[in-house]
Amino acid sequence: EMGAICCRPDFLIANDDSHHEEELIRFFMIGMGGAGKSTVIRQLMKLCTDYPNAYKMYDSEWNEKYTIHTESDLRKWKLIIQHNILEAFCKIIKQCRLFGITFSNEQLKIINELEKLCGDVKTLHLRKSEWASQFDEHLGDKLISLIDDDTQPLQRTLTRSHEFVAECRLSDGVRHFLNRDKILNYSRGDTLPTEEDIVHARDPTSGLNYYHFRVHKMRIEIHDMGGQMVERKKILEFLTHWISDSKPNYRNFVLYVTSMAEYNILHPDNPQYTLLDESAAFMRMVLNLSQVQECGFLIFFNKYDIFQERVSDPILKSDFRKFLHRFIKEEDLRKYEQCNIVKIDVLKK
Repeated sequence: EMGAICCRPDFLIANDDSHHEEELIRFFMIGMGGAGKSTVIRQLMKLCTDYPNAYKMYDSEWNEKYTIHTESDLRKWKLIIQHNILEAFCKIIKQCRLFGITFSNEQLKIINELEKLCGDVKTLHLRKSEWASQFDEHLGDKLISLIDDDTQPLQRTLTRSHEFVAECRLSDGVRHFLNRDKILNYSRGDTLPTEEDIVHARDPTSGLNYYHFRVHKMRIEIHDMGGQMVERKKILEFLTHWISDSKPNYRNFVLYVTSMAEYNILHPDNPQYTLLDESAAFMRMVLNLSQVQECGFLIFFNKYDIFQERVSDPILKSDFRKFLHRFIKEEDLRKYEQCNIVKIDVLKK
């Protein structure tokens, strides 16, 4: 759901008498890595495909793009999805071992082959030429054999995903691909991704990317800034340049995207804080930048569906008070804890 507007200076409101050019709504989109910023872009792209009369995508010169993804784009996304699948398997296998879960000899043989193929998971995305040709139906069958039964070690480990250590945590969208149909599909040579699959894929943003859309009759330009630490250090430089490009017919907003689903995910380096705490701290820093005073500020509370699942999970019930007691009234906390079935009504106030 779109968050509340924190500030919206009057001087940014469009005045038709003084603005002769068509109005352009500009968003400088920022947030932590994994918050789902680029997924927002891909959802808009999908809407352009699903509802072409209401949603349209353009190039930088505002020429309409009738094809959202070229065949070359789709082949690139196929490799990204294959990487997502391999990375997820390696992380789950590592977490299996940390849980002390054992494998059969047949499973160990497949796992050894997989780990030899993948090597260091952190650099897997840099070595696509080494494994891409081997991601075939033969490998797909082996991967499926590791997860195609709820009693399998990997499936049992997945049920405890909330206990995963930081280096083994899975991206939120990868579960979409961890099933027989998707693995078989992406192990075939002639498969190209659907728009829905692209939405669920994980491909970290680097630098600053520009996108142009028309939503109904409104022109929108989105500047998507990477959320990794190396990117966040450049925010002042990027934001200053973005503001300096403004024109009289522009309405400028910082769009801060935060993942609600990270309310109970401990920070890997500072476990006294959660990833949501880190996001809040980064947002406060952004709000204090002088450049931000020249534009509006919007918060997009992303991944609300995953947040709902987690607060409704009896296994995670204690996390509600532990991590959210500062934001929820004591009366509502007690009501939540006394229910036989976990309810989320108190979150909708």
